[in-house]
Amino acid sequence: MTFEEEDFREEPVIEEVKPKHVPKEEPKEVVYYCEDGYKLEGTKCTKTISKTAEIVKSCSSPYNLAVGNKCVNINDKKPLVRACKEYNGYDWDIVPNAPVCYYNKMSYGNSLEDCRRQHPKASGVRYYKGMCYLLQKGADYVIYSCQAGYTSFRPTQTSNPVCGKSVDAKKTYSCESGYRLAGKNCLKEIVVDAKKK
Repeated sequence: MTFEEEDFREEPVIEEVKPKHVPKEEPKEVVYYCEDGYKLEGTKCTKTISKTAEIVKSCSSPYNLAVGNKCVNINDKKPLVRACKEYNGYDWDIVPNAPVCYYNKMSYGNSLEDCRRQHPKASGVRYYKGMCYLLQKGADYVIYSCQAGYTSFRPTQTSNPVCGKSVDAKKTYSCESGYRLAGKNCLKEIVVDAKKK
């Protein structure tokens, strides 16, 4: 080969290799969800627990003794009022210092014999304080109560009940640690991470 032939030799053509087009993968959408009883808020699940608040009763002087929902002044006492239970709508009378109730006043009388003469067909006729009664009942029919504004209490564990002047106890509401007070209820918020699908 001569020099001239060498100068005119064709050079090989190098083809450019283009990279293959790979489609871009779209990111998957993340779906959050909560277990039953929870509410989804963004990426969190929330739940509110509610329970009744504890009632705290308090008394102040001179009503220092708490009895149920009342505060009693133990220095302002009255005896219990004795009465008879209702029985078939009958009127009644009670014997002082004795657990005896008379029911169904029928007429005036001078004695037991007089009452029996007046009501010969009635069995169990009783005479009391100038009146004829049809029935007599014992201690099971005697009830003890206090007049309005007084509440029954025992000055000592072994003494008989008496009535003490009383007022309504002051009520406040309280919640255990971790709860917040909302009216008469205690609320607690629980927040956890939501789960992903």
